Amino acid sequence: MAAALLLCLLCLLCLLCSAPALAQTLRWEPLGRPMRSVAVLSLAAAPDGALYVGADGTGALYRRAPGAATWTRIPFPQTAIDAVMPVSPDTVFVNAADTGGGEYRGAFYRSTDGGATWTRVDPFNRHVTAIARTAGDTLLALDFLDRFLRSDDGGQTWREASPDLPFEAPTDLLRLPDGRLLTGAIHGVWISDDGATWTPTGLTDPLVTTTAVAPEGVWYAGTSREGLWRSTDEGATWTRIAFEGRSILGLTITPEGAVVAAMDDAVFRSGDDGATWTEAAFPAPVTPALRGLRSAPDGSLYAGTAEGLFRSDDDGRTWTPDGPEEPAEADLAAALPGGGLLTGSNARGWFRSPDDGRTWLPVMPTAPIHGFLRHTDGRLYAPSDAGLLRWDEGSASWDTLRANLPEHPVTALAGAPDGVLFVAVDASGVFRLPPGAETWTALGLADEAVAMLAAGDAGRVLAASATALYRSTDGGDHWRRTAWPETRPLRALFATPAGEVFARTEDAGLWRSTDFGRTWRETPFPNASAEAAALTGTPPGDVFAGTSHGVFRSTDGGATWQPAGLDTLAVRDLTLDDEGRLLVLGAGPSLFRTAAPVFTPGAPSSEGLTLEQNYPNPASGTTTIAFVLPESAAVTLGVYDVLGRRVATLAAGAYAPGLHRLTWDASKLAAGPYVYRLEALGRVVTRRMVLLPAR
Repeated sequence: MAAALLLCLLCLLCLLCSAPALAQTLRWEPLGRPMRSVAVLSLAAAPDGALYVGADGTGALYRRAPGAATWTRIPFPQTAIDAVMPVSPDTVFVNAADTGGGEYRGAFYRSTDGGATWTRVDPFNRHVTAIARTAGDTLLALDFLDRFLRSDDGGQTWREASPDLPFEAPTDLLRLPDGRLLTGAIHGVWISDDGATWTPTGLTDPLVTTTAVAPEGVWYAGTSREGLWRSTDEGATWTRIAFEGRSILGLTITPEGAVVAAMDDAVFRSGDDGATWTEAAFPAPVTPALRGLRSAPDGSLYAGTAEGLFRSDDDGRTWTPDGPEEPAEADLAAALPGGGLLTGSNARGWFRSPDDGRTWLPVMPTAPIHGFLRHTDGRLYAPSDAGLLRWDEGSASWDTLRANLPEHPVTALAGAPDGVLFVAVDASGVFRLPPGAETWTALGLADEAVAMLAAGDAGRVLAASATALYRSTDGGDHWRRTAWPETRPLRALFATPAGEVFARTEDAGLWRSTDFGRTWRETPFPNASAEAAALTGTPPGDVFAGTSHGVFRSTDGGATWQPAGLDTLAVRDLTLDDEGRLLVLGAGPSLFRTAAPVFTPGAPSSEGLTLEQNYPNPASGTTTIAFVLPESAAVTLGVYDVLGRRVATLAAGAYAPGLHRLTWDASKLAAGPYVYRLEALGRVVTRRMVLLPAR
């Protein structure tokens, strides 16, 4: 009995000892993710009104049933759906392709149930771009390799119908009301009774890109760089009617009989047989970049573009988005000053959310961004190919802060606790900007291809290329190369608020330095297969690592790690928001946030008294200063000029424990640097601020 009791006590002791590790697992809440319109590569309308959209880069076909509001996604093993061809409400053909390595690899599929199931039907690996039904189950297909294919069994089997075409690169295939076939090619417009033999029309010189036939028998041909042509005598003679010198990518005839012609940057409409043209209204800032133009049986017009699918219900005059969407690709995430989220990628665009992910708005395009930094002044910065960017809350867009920086891409960015900014500029080295300064100081390393920076207190800075690491203890005025195992190329540097520095290597290993880069030691995760992707730290000293297997937390500066949740998520980025909650971006993409703060911004430090950096800083007009008391105390908070003269008293009296925020109107003071000083509990804490001229 005594032995059993002892065993129970030992088990209980083990559980109690393991409690701190278990407590590291955080509670997470999912956030809404930004959606992006699918880039349209091909577009078609079935006779019953079903719409099909072939996507570019996602390997998916989208179908919307007649009268439906939502789209059904149909995946294919290839990466692009470059042609979709419905020949009846049930029978649809798709040409899917892979183009990796510059080699075209196509596949031809057939569905006989409206897109529910698909069968590959191409033993010849052809690039089929158009299909027309001639009679019964007889189909003719256009092959981009200058062949026409014929099927007499509804598309199950195919054979060459015309092995030696008299033209090259046919671009489309139309069936005329009298049963004849019409196609455009490199040398004009051609016509055939059965696809076996072809006769040229009167248009033989230009490269024809698209054709259309009006109900009254007028033929139109769009060309490459030769404008739009029209024939009123079934192709015997042609007249160029518009857009000389421009390329026509799409043509359609509207239910009202208007002609709609699309180019790579605009869509035009003519309601008088091409005599006059009016540019259609697309939503700004969309540039059509047309991939397809179709008139649907319901009378609507559809335009497929690189920015998604658009619909017109007023005969082509105005257009609104109406296409399928998919989660937007995202590589980076940031919490915006004052609330809100920012995420996205250089490849697929950037999005911001003002309401915790419930709605997302596109951010105007900018040059490629290489990371984010929430600086001590409360602002969000980003190194980019256009220079150093700063987020402007008023316009919800980026400002470029060039000043005297060289006009080259900014490859790295770091902020020191005292407010000094450091940037690395391509082919130009490292530069420094103290708080309130307007010009940058060059710090050397111009020949070292610096791509990473980390900044700490007391002038400590690290600068690194892939294989070389440099250390400075005087704010970058002097550099010394420090030891680093060159067999492990560097990919990222990160300095915590508590002073530890981490380096991520090409093989996703994580290294830790407790002496700001003098010496390094690899720091493993409990899950040996976890690969570090991003890190962030809190002022109290906790460090969080986003990895290929979720989030890990360290409470001892990175010496040891504990799982913090999301263990099935491949993390791409993580950061902290204004309330101290951890924001995580994962593959998919997916966004998560801790349900509660992992630390309280402005909470007492280990010494019990905290004075926060004013926000905004630099300030113009009003600014906010916050301080935290661990207990009730008499407080004096004053502002002093560079000569030590007190210019304002913001607080004088007894204050309760906790966080206090004071808003100060500094508009009557001269622009320049100032110091504000907090006296409480027998201690004095000071910080610097910069005032700008009042607006």
